[in-house]
Amino acid sequence: MRIHRIPLLLAGLLLLTVNLKAGHLDQQLLDRISTAKPEERISVLIEMTDQVDMPGLKAELKAKKANLAETHKRVIESLKEKADKSQKDLINYLAAAKNSGRISDFKPFWISNLMWAKAPTSEIEAIAKRRDVEAVFLTPKVEIVKPVEVDVLGNQSALVGVEPGLKMIHAPQLWSLGYRGKGILVCNIDTGVHKNHGALSARWRGNFLQPPHTTKEAWYDPVYGSSIPLDDQGGSAGHGTMTMGIMCGCNPATGDTVGVAIEAQWIAARAIDVAADWPVEIGALQWSADPDDDPNTLGDVPDVVNNSWGLPKYGSSCSPVPGYTPCWEIYWQVLDNVSAAGPVVVFAAGNEGTCTAPSLRVPADRIASDYNVFAVGSVAPDSINVSSFSSRGPSPCDGVTKKPEVVAPGENVRSSYPNNIYAVGDGTSFSAPHVAGAAALLKQINPNATSAQILRALLVTARDISTPGEDNNSGRGVINVLAAKDSLPASAAPGVFVSDYSFVGDANNAPDPGEQLTLSSALANAGANAYGVKLTLHSNSPLAVVTDSTALFGDIPKNDTILSTDFTGFSVSSSAQPGEKLPFSLTVTDDSGYSATYPWFFYVTAKPLESKANHDKGNFVLTISNFGQYGFASGSVNPGIAPDTGLGFKYPKAGSNNLFEAAVMFGLLTGQVSDAARDYVGFLPDSDFAVSPGGNLVLDTISASRKSDQDGFCIFTDQKAESPIGIKVTQRSYVFSDTANDDYVIIEYTIHNETGLAISGLRAAYFTDFDFPWGSGGSDRAGFVRSKQLGYMNQSNNTLFRGIVVTDTLGITSYRAIENPNFIYDGFSDLEKWQFMSGGFADTVNTTNVDGSILAATGPWDIPAGDSVKTSFALVGANNLNDLQTFAQRAIDKYQTYLTACVAAPGDLNADNVITLPDIIYLVNYVFDKDRVATGCLGASPGNCWSPAQLCRADVDGSGSILLNDIIFLVNYVFDKERPATSCLGSSPGNCWTPPLRGVCCLAL
Repeated sequence: MRIHRIPLLLAGLLLLTVNLKAGHLDQQLLDRISTAKPEERISVLIEMTDQVDMPGLKAELKAKKANLAETHKRVIESLKEKADKSQKDLINYLAAAKNSGRISDFKPFWISNLMWAKAPTSEIEAIAKRRDVEAVFLTPKVEIVKPVEVDVLGNQSALVGVEPGLKMIHAPQLWSLGYRGKGILVCNIDTGVHKNHGALSARWRGNFLQPPHTTKEAWYDPVYGSSIPLDDQGGSAGHGTMTMGIMCGCNPATGDTVGVAIEAQWIAARAIDVAADWPVEIGALQWSADPDDDPNTLGDVPDVVNNSWGLPKYGSSCSPVPGYTPCWEIYWQVLDNVSAAGPVVVFAAGNEGTCTAPSLRVPADRIASDYNVFAVGSVAPDSINVSSFSSRGPSPCDGVTKKPEVVAPGENVRSSYPNNIYAVGDGTSFSAPHVAGAAALLKQINPNATSAQILRALLVTARDISTPGEDNNSGRGVINVLAAKDSLPASAAPGVFVSDYSFVGDANNAPDPGEQLTLSSALANAGANAYGVKLTLHSNSPLAVVTDSTALFGDIPKNDTILSTDFTGFSVSSSAQPGEKLPFSLTVTDDSGYSATYPWFFYVTAKPLESKANHDKGNFVLTISNFGQYGFASGSVNPGIAPDTGLGFKYPKAGSNNLFEAAVMFGLLTGQVSDAARDYVGFLPDSDFAVSPGGNLVLDTISASRKSDQDGFCIFTDQKAESPIGIKVTQRSYVFSDTANDDYVIIEYTIHNETGLAISGLRAAYFTDFDFPWGSGGSDRAGFVRSKQLGYMNQSNNTLFRGIVVTDTLGITSYRAIENPNFIYDGFSDLEKWQFMSGGFADTVNTTNVDGSILAATGPWDIPAGDSVKTSFALVGANNLNDLQTFAQRAIDKYQTYLTACVAAPGDLNADNVITLPDIIYLVNYVFDKDRVATGCLGASPGNCWSPAQLCRADVDGSGSILLNDIIFLVNYVFDKERPATSCLGSSPGNCWTPPLRGVCCLAL
C-alpha cells in the first residue's frame, strides 16, 4: 500500500502547481497556448493587480454631491495615477524584452490598469508569475454586430421627412419642445464615419476646434491614421456611417432626417474590424473617456457612446464560435470606468436571436446592474413584434436575469452611407444608436444627469410590447423618449453667470492699446444656492495678459446677484488695434464642486457699432445696415426702437413703404447657413453677422473716388452664427440720381474666405418680403421673368412691383416664390433656407392672393483659403412689369459697364480687336433686341440676343448705360475717325467721337 502513496502525493503536488499557475492565465489563453508553437507570438492582455476602487470613488463623489466636471476630473486623474505608479516596473521589463527581441510589441492602457503585449509562451508565463499581475487573457477579436441585411440605395432622391423608427420612439415630439440635441456630443466606436456625408458633415466637432485644440479630439484612427473621419476599410465599411446617422443624421440641404439627436455634434473612433492585433476597441473606449487628454475639461467628452459590436456566441447557421466564453469579464472594468467618467454607454444585443437562447454577445450579456451593460434588442418600427434576429436572454452570467434591457427600431432602418448616399438595414446594430440618440436628447434636458439616471429614465418608461412585464425577448419594451423626459431628476445645481461688469476708474469703460485695467463683475445665480463662489479669468490671446485672475464672491443665494469688491484684471498689448476682439474665458466655481465656463470678450477701444443709414439719392429711400438686414420700417419684422426705426423701401421716394423684411444669406452644402433673415422661431431675425473692425457703415456723397451719387460701405463677419462658415463680407452699395438709373440700388458683396481652408459650394441669396397692402400681405403675388432672370413681387391689381436681380454675369441660379403661411409663419429654418438657395427654379410663381416672399440666390463658388469672390444684387422698384424689366436691365448694364472693371475696349463689341462696321451692326442688334427673349432676336449671334462678351464693350459713350446714344457715338466714331477734329460730322467730347478707352487698332474704311 505504501508503494502507491508516493506517486499519488507527487501527482497531487504537481496538480497543485499547475492550478496555481493556471489561476493567472485565462482559459481561452491556456487553450491557445496548448496549440501554439514554442516561439509563436500570441496577443495577450495583462490585467494588473492594483486597480482603482471605482465603486468606492463613486460613492465618495456622490456623498460630496460632485458635479459632472469634478466627477470626470477625479475619475480620470485616479485612473491615470494608478496606471502611472503600478505599471512602471512591468513597462521597463517589457521594453527590455522588446529591445532584445523576446517580444514583438506592447501597449499600456489607463482606462483600466491593463497592458497589451505580443509575446511567446515563455514570456507570457513569466509575466503571469509576477506579483503585480492579476491575470493574463487572450486578446479578444471583436467584430461589428453584422447587419442581417443592408440594401444600398444608391443615388436615391432625397426624402423630406422623418423615418418611421424616429416616430416610434417619439423623438419628433421632443424636437417640437426644442430638444434636438443642441450642445450635446455623441460618439460611436465602429468602422469609421464618412465625414462628408450631407447628413453629418456640418456637425463634426472637428470643424469647430481652434488651436491649441486639434482634430485628434474628434477622430480616433490609430490603425490607418487618416486626418478626417473616413469609413472605407474592410468588408464592413459603411456600418459606422449608418450607426452615426441614426444617432444624429439630418441633411439640412434636403430635409432628409434619419437621426434622433439632429442638432448634436459628433466624434468617432475607427476601431472595429480593423487590421490590428492589439485591442483597438479598448484604446477607443479610453479615448472616448477623455479625448483631449485633459481631465480638467469636459466639453470634449461625449455625452453618449454607441457600441454596435461584440464577441458572438454563434457563427453562421448558429454554429458555436470556438473559444467563446459567456459573461467574459475582460471588458467589465473598462466599461465601468468609462461610464464613471461621464458618457452614457450603450451596446447592441446581437443578431443571433434565431439560435438557441441565451444568444447575447459579450459584453452585452453583463448584468452588474440594470444599466451596465445596457443592451438593446430590435423591434420592427411598424409593429410590436420583436425581430426574429434580435438576440435573446437571459444573461448567461447567472442564467436568470432578463435581457436585453429594452428594444428599439432595428428593421428597415434607413440611414446615411458612404459617398453621400443612403442604405436600409436590419439589425440590433441599428437599434442601439436609436437609444444612444435618445440618451443625447435627455442629456440636453438635464446636462447634470448621470449616465445611470439617463438609462433609468429610458428603462422605466419603456412601453411593454409582449408578455406583460420584463422578459427575455424585449426586456422592458420599446423606448419612449418623450415619456423618459418626465422621469429625469430635476437639476439641482447652481446656475451662476455674469450679469454686469465695468472697468474701475476707466474713462471710456473699454480696453485701450497699452492699458492696464481692473475689471469689476456682478454674478447672478439662477439655480440652487451657491456657496464660496469664485470667478477665474483666462485668456490665450497674444493681445491680452491676465494680471489678476481670480475674484471671490462668497455665497450667492438662488435668484440673487452679488457685486464683488474683489476684482480681476488684465493688460492690453500696445500693438492692439481699435476694434480688435480680445477673447477670454471665465470659470465660475463654488465649494460644492459646481463649475461653469463661459466665453467672454471685449473690443479694443470700442466695439464696431451696428448702425443703419438711408439711401435717398435715387427715386426711392432704402434703409440699409452693416449687419445684413434692410428695411427696419415701423411695423416690420425688425423695426428697432425709435428714433432708430428705419424707413423700409419707399418707392417712389414720396410714396409709402411695403418692405416687411429683407436680408442677405450665405450657405454651404453642409447645411451651414449664415444670414440675417428671421429664424426658426418665426418672427425674430437671425443675428449671425457681427460688424468687423473697420466695418462701420459709411454713406459717401462727396468724395471724388465714389462710383455713384451715393456709395455705401461696411464690413461684417458671420462669427455670431451657430455654425459659422468663416467668412468676412465687404458690402458696397450704389445709388444713382439720373432719371434713367434712379429706380434701383445695387448691393455688392465681396466674400472673403477667413477659414484657412478651402470653402466649397458657397451660395449667396437675397430674401425679401413685401406686403401688399402694408400690414397684411393679403394681395401679394410673385413671379419670375426667365429671359431676364428677374424675380419679383407685385400687388394683385398690378400697380406695385418690386424685383431682385443678380447684376453680375453669373445671374440667378436658384429662385423661390414662397407662400409664408406654409413655410415662414412656423419659423424659417436653416434647412428651408438652404433648400430654397440651392433648389433651382421650383415654385417660381404665386398667382393667388397670399402673404408671400421671394428668395433669389446665386453661386455656387469654390473659394481657396485666403481668397474671395464677388457677387451683386439689385433691388428694383416700378409700377408695372415692363418698367420693372427695363429698370432691372439698366441695373445689370450699369454694374457690368460702369461698376465692374472693363478689360476690353468700348466699341469692340464682337471682340475681334478692331472697331469697324460689324461692331455697329452688333450694337444696333443688342440695343433693339436686349428686351426680347432669345427666340425673338432680330439676328443670330453667340450669347443671348447679341449680348456682348462684356457689356462695357457696348458702353461706347462711358455713361454706364447702353442706349441709343451709344449707337450714335459709335457710328460717328467709325465714319469720322479718319477726319481731323475740325471736320467731324458731329460734335462730341474728345477727339472725333473717340471712345473713352484707346488702344484698339482701327481699320480704315
